[in-house]
Amino acid sequence: MMNFHVDKTSAITINGEAKLFAELAKGDHVRIAYGSSGSTHTAKSVDRRKTGAKEMVFDGEVVGVDATARTFTVKRSVGGKVEEMKFHVQPTTRIYVGAEQEFLVEQLRKGDEVSVRYESASGEHLARVVGKSKRAT
Repeated sequence: MMNFHVDKTSAITINGEAKLFAELAKGDHVRIAYGSSGSTHTAKSVDRRKTGAKEMVFDGEVVGVDATARTFTVKRSVGGKVEEMKFHVQPTTRIYVGAEQEFLVEQLRKGDEVSVRYESASGEHLARVVGKSKRAT
């Protein structure tokens, strides 16, 4: 196993799209191009490729949070039809405001506008990345 330093010049991509370092998770399969200086290995580029599970996006308003069960529910309206989806938060889930500040599921509130990137497995929707609007309170 090797450890890599990631700095502001490191390019992070997921399936070829520029992303944030926070969107990478333990267990992701990545390809890394790096340079070394002494015992320090600095990533020049990190690319995560899709796993077998299909990643989807659900944008909407938080209508419920259960911090004990580590779940939250999001509602959206599409073509006049209201849809709700419950998401499960795992230790690898990344929750952030804008591009920088990470926070806990307990800090999600009813009314927050969010964008959830998730995978479905065994009938559950597993949140990978949750982006909360900076304007939401």
